Amino acid sequence: MKRLLLVLFVVLIGLPSSANTTETQAAESVVREFFDNISYWFENAKTKNRMARVYYDKAKSLTQVEQCHFVDKITNELGFGDCFVADWLGFFSKERVENGCSLRINAIRYHCDEPRITTTGGGIWVYADVTFYYDNNKSIRITDYFRVLKGKIYRVDQEGSELSKAIKLYNNKNYYAAFPIFLKISESGRYEFEAQYYAVVMLTLKQGCDNLTKTARKNYAVKYSYYGYTYKNEPLADLYMKYYYQYKPR
Repeated sequence: MKRLLLVLFVVLIGLPSSANTTETQAAESVVREFFDNISYWFENAKTKNRMARVYYDKAKSLTQVEQCHFVDKITNELGFGDCFVADWLGFFSKERVENGCSLRINAIRYHCDEPRITTTGGGIWVYADVTFYYDNNKSIRITDYFRVLKGKIYRVDQEGSELSKAIKLYNNKNYYAAFPIFLKISESGRYEFEAQYYAVVMLTLKQGCDNLTKTARKNYAVKYSYYGYTYKNEPLADLYMKYYYQYKPR
């Protein structure tokens, strides 16, 4: 009987880990599908309009907003700029694609979970290491982090960026070093939803920000979560609805 109870205990303890593994594998699959779609685009796109149409039809791993942004970039030679799906896509001009491109995936693996203090918040960051080949003998290797939530890519961030540094610090529980970076990024623009999400979580849980007064913490948290509520960023909006709905930003 004791042995049976021990077995049941081990199984039950293992269940959350198994569920997490399933979520992790699903997130990795979304990122792999993203690159499969890029490869499909390389193989089938011969003109900018064709490129846009093919990718729009195939990019099921992206949100509708991201698809629209991406199609806009394709029709403008995929120039660098404010695109939801990473600036590195600007590297692929129509001419380079028509001269022949290919893609090799070196690694796609789980990186970390985002903190989750609401039922629908958070997400999973997936690390991707890929090499693109173009113009016969040229290549470029790119390493990025993809934030996946509910089967969609919501953010692509370059390795070594301020955001990725702050996330690493947060995951290592170095809250006092991470918080100022999240705050700086959050203050730089109202569409910095990822940094704002982390900032609101830390402000709410009082992680690395106890040098601020209670009023200051509340004002920052209300401002950033209200951005998400206004612009329909679900994780931030959930934080606003759960903790700060009775307040309005100043």
